[in-house]
Amino acid sequence: MSIQSVTQVRRSLLRGAFALIGLAAGTAAQARTAPRARRRSRDEMLYEQALNLVQQHFDQHGDVIAGPVSLLQRQYGLGYGQALELAGQLEQAQVWTVFRDAAGMRCARRQIRI
Repeated sequence: MSIQSVTQVRRSLLRGAFALIGLAAGTAAQARTAPRARRRSRDEMLYEQALNLVQQHFDQHGDVIAGPVSLLQRQYGLGYGQALELAGQLEQAQVWTVFRDAAGMRCARRQIRI
């Protein structure tokens, strides 16, 4: 085998190795972003479900919900922090206003849209 053909084989092997490394790096980047995308879509789905739940609850039981965070926790099996964050998102979207009644219990009132 001549030196020229050995050099060509080495270059070919190096190109293949770099191609594999590039492929692996691209796959790793996709793997890092995929869970975020799934989490985002799961959070969006949960928000939509919570919005429907809250609207149905208001329609069936009146304009005030006692213990809105607990309602979200029970319905969706969330931890307190997740349920509180979801309640905050609903308040930010002006679905309801969270307040404390005279006894100190957290409640939510339907936001009146004009």
